Amino acid sequence: MKVIKRDGRAVEYDKKKIEIAIEKANKEVKNEEQAKKKDINRIIKSIESMDKKRILVEDIQDIIEEKLMELGKFNLAKKYIVYRYTRALVRKQNTTDESILGIIKNHGNSISNSNSNYMLSKFQRNLIVKEVSKDLTKRMLLPEKIVKAEEKGIIFFHNSDYFVQPMILSSFINIKDMLENGTIINNQRIEQPKSFLDACIKTVNILSNLLSCQIEEVIIDLKYLANYLKMSKQNIKRNLKQLSSERIKEIVDINLNNELKMGIKALFDVNIINTANGEAPKIYFILDTKDENKKENIQIIEEIINYQKNYNFNCPKLIYVLNDENNLEGNKYDYLTQEAIAISDIHLLSEKVSFDYFKYLNYPLGNGCFLKSSKNKNGGKFNQGMVSINLAQIGLTSQSDEKKLFTELEQRMELSFESLMSYYYAFTNAISNTSPLHFIYGGIYRLNDNEVINKLLKKDYSSINLNYVGLYELTNIVLGKKASTKSKQELAFKILNFMQDTLKKWQEETSVQFNLCSIENENINNYFYKIDSENNIISKNFKNYNNINYDDFNNIYEKLEYEKQISKIQKGNFISSINFKNLNENEVKELINYIYKNILYSQVN
Repeated sequence: MKVIKRDGRAVEYDKKKIEIAIEKANKEVKNEEQAKKKDINRIIKSIESMDKKRILVEDIQDIIEEKLMELGKFNLAKKYIVYRYTRALVRKQNTTDESILGIIKNHGNSISNSNSNYMLSKFQRNLIVKEVSKDLTKRMLLPEKIVKAEEKGIIFFHNSDYFVQPMILSSFINIKDMLENGTIINNQRIEQPKSFLDACIKTVNILSNLLSCQIEEVIIDLKYLANYLKMSKQNIKRNLKQLSSERIKEIVDINLNNELKMGIKALFDVNIINTANGEAPKIYFILDTKDENKKENIQIIEEIINYQKNYNFNCPKLIYVLNDENNLEGNKYDYLTQEAIAISDIHLLSEKVSFDYFKYLNYPLGNGCFLKSSKNKNGGKFNQGMVSINLAQIGLTSQSDEKKLFTELEQRMELSFESLMSYYYAFTNAISNTSPLHFIYGGIYRLNDNEVINKLLKKDYSSINLNYVGLYELTNIVLGKKASTKSKQELAFKILNFMQDTLKKWQEETSVQFNLCSIENENINNYFYKIDSENNIISKNFKNYNNINYDDFNNIYEKLEYEKQISKIQKGNFISSINFKNLNENEVKELINYIYKNILYSQVN
C-alpha cells in the first residue's frame, strides 16, 4: 500500500509509524486510559483490511481518531488530535525543502525532468519558484476541501504553481491598439511602427514581454499588419520618383518582397525566446483573408504559410479562418486553404459557424475556449484559470444509478464552482500595475495607473474554464458497455446540458463567464485514472480516461456530427481533431466544406 503524503509524494506504508504516533499520545495519559498493544494492532488491522493500493496520510489519521473513540479512549484521542495538530504546525513552517532539493539534485516525484535542459539554472529557478508557489497555495490560499478533493481525484486545480499572484492563463491581445496607439515596455515608449519590418519587430517585443506576464497562450490577429506592409510600399515608392513607372514597380516589388520575408522571419524568431518562467513561448497567429487591405493581407498569409511549410516550426501555431472566399468551393482564395491544410497541426476556425453561434467572428482564447460576449468582440480578452472535473469517478461512485449520478454530479459541480471562484477572488481588487502591458498599455485594456481590474473580470472581458474528463467512461459505467452508441450519446448530451445549465445559472448570479470545455490532456487524464485505479474503484476494463471513443464511429462524418452536437451545447468550447491522411483531393475538399458549414473549431493533421 502506498501512502500519499501532503506534498503529493507516494511512500511505502509502514505500520511502525502508526505504533509510534499512538505510543507518543499514550505517554500523555494515565495507564488506564492508554491504548494497549492489542488495541493498536486492531487499529492497524482495520486500516490494512481496507486493501487499498493508495491512501492519504490524513485518511489514516482520521481512522485512528475514530477507532480510539470507538474504544472509549477519549482522552487518548484528544491527545492524539493535539499531537497531530502540533505536527501540522511544524510542517507548515516549511514543506518544500525536499522537493526543492530534489530539483537541484535532479530527482524527485513532484516534477518532470524529461527536458534535456532541465539542469540549466534558469529552468531550475523556475521549478523552485513553482514548488514554493504550489506549497503556499495548498497550505494557505485554497480551502482545505478543494486541496483534499484534488488529492482524491475528484477535481484538478490547474496552475497552483502560479496561484500565489494573480496571473492570466491565456489571452487574445489587441495588437491593433498596441501598434496604432503605442505601448510601453520596460518603461520605454514604443511608438507606432513606420514600416512592416518595424511592426513585426515591435510585435515580437510585445509578445515576448506579454508571455512573461501570463501562463499559457497569447493569440493575435495578423491582419492588422497589412496596413504596415502598405506603409512600406509607400515608403519605397517615395524614394523612386525619378524612375519610370515600370522600373518603380519592379524595384518596389523586389524591396517589398525582401521586407516581407524579413518581417515574417522576425515573427517566427519569437520561437527562440524563453519567457521569464523559463519555458518556450505559446503563440497563435490568426490568418483571416478578409481585411480592408486585402492585397497586403493575402501577401502576409502566403509568406507565413510558405515559411511554416519550409521550416516546419512548432511555434507559433496558426489559426486559419475558413470563410466564403476560401472554403474549397471554387473560390478565389481556395489555393491558400489547400496550402494551409498541408501544414502539420494547423487549427481551422469557421467564420460561418462562428456567426451562427455568436453573431460575429469570435477568436479562441486558448484551450479551444471562446468569450461569448459581443460587447468587446474586437478588444483584448483573457482566461482567468481552469479546473478539471473527473466524470468517470462520478459514474463509479454512483454505482450505475442514473438518479444518484445527477445528485453526485450536482454536489461536485458545487465544489467545482468554489474552486473556479478561487481564481476570480484571486484577481478581485488586483491593480492594473500587476501587469501593465495587459491592463494599462493596451494588451487587454487601457486602465489608469493603480486602477483595480474588477470590471475586466466579468463576461465581456474574461472567462473561467470548467474542463471535464472521462465522459465516455461515465456513459459506459452507467449504461454498460453493451448499451447502444445512441443511448450513450444521449446520456452524454443529458450530462453536458445539465453542466451547461449549471454554468449558465452561475453566470447569472455572478456576471462571470464560465466555459464548459472538453479537455484532452494526457497528463490530467492519467492523473485521474491513476488515483481511481489505485483506490480500486475503477474496472480493469478501462485503460485510461477519454471523452470520446473513436471506435464508436464508422467514419469521420459520424464523429464530426457527434462533436457538432457537443459544440452546440458548449457553444464552441470543443476542438475537433481531424486527420487528412489517406484522403484524396476530392475527399479533402468535401471534408473542408463540411467543416466550414458545421464545425466551429478543429485541429487538422
